[in-house]
Amino acid sequence: MSFFIPKYDSLRIHDLMLSDSIRTQTYQRAIKANVKDGDVVVDVGTGTGILAMFTVKAGARKVYAIEPTGIINLAQRIAKTNGLGDQIEFIMGRAEDVDIPEKADCIVSEWLGVFAIQENMLPSVASARERFLKPEGKMLPEKVSLFLSLVENEESYEEKITRWNRKPYGIDYSDFAFCQANDTHVITFASNNLLSDPACIIDIDMRYAIDSNFRIEKLFKVQRDGICHGLAGWFQAIFPEGIILNTAPEQPWTEWCQTFFPISEPIQVNQGDEIIVRFAAEADNKVVHFVWEIAFMNLKGATFIGDTRKVKFSTDYFSI
Repeated sequence: MSFFIPKYDSLRIHDLMLSDSIRTQTYQRAIKANVKDGDVVVDVGTGTGILAMFTVKAGARKVYAIEPTGIINLAQRIAKTNGLGDQIEFIMGRAEDVDIPEKADCIVSEWLGVFAIQENMLPSVASARERFLKPEGKMLPEKVSLFLSLVENEESYEEKITRWNRKPYGIDYSDFAFCQANDTHVITFASNNLLSDPACIIDIDMRYAIDSNFRIEKLFKVQRDGICHGLAGWFQAIFPEGIILNTAPEQPWTEWCQTFFPISEPIQVNQGDEIIVRFAAEADNKVVHFVWEIAFMNLKGATFIGDTRKVKFSTDYFSI
């Protein structure tokens, strides 16, 4: 959910990330393929230090492992236990606020959150790139592509929204249902849930990207009759040497699953219907807000708008 931003000094979130073997092994392969003997590497958001240690094992001479939370203390212990502490310099702070004494050959970061960008870590990685990376240096990942499709999933819609409109426990919880319809949800979809061909809505080139903000409009054509419950979103992270981390439906499970952007009311669609989707990402300091507008052109102009800003209840976000 939008405002349950992971708390990265919690063992719980690191247990989840480290246990995702697709995520971790893809980064390991990308590092092995791209980090050369004698390289200087910057790891932005090192967490427990797993990527920093991978880079040392790949041949890095020096790794600057940057982490703003107290988990860095555990990372130092793990690196020392593995005999890698001398080659990794752990720096506590935000990437925007720290400095290193030399230029890097490579920047590696697992900055990906819900729909890749929701945690708004991209600007931190961009800051490190602008200040630390050599002109010919590598970014891991190098590109992140975001995809959307119209989606049908009655079971997930029932769980997240419909049941809250049935007065659970004899209480009118329609306001809660409203919030759920304006939030993002981490869901596992199958390819047969998709109502349209997937469309890449943006390619984020990490060699040049500065922030997470964008606004797009796409025309989708319905491929089969069904009930539209909203949008399914996912991403691909692409590394140099052709290594890809793919979170699409039917791909092996990752912690990200797919992202569900619901509409406030399910609507019948038919094969051949044309539907306009307008989608925007708007960052503040702590999170990227998503706004999605789905216009059903063949259905008397029916339009549904979701906006995660409508479930911002205070100036402080909750965390887990």
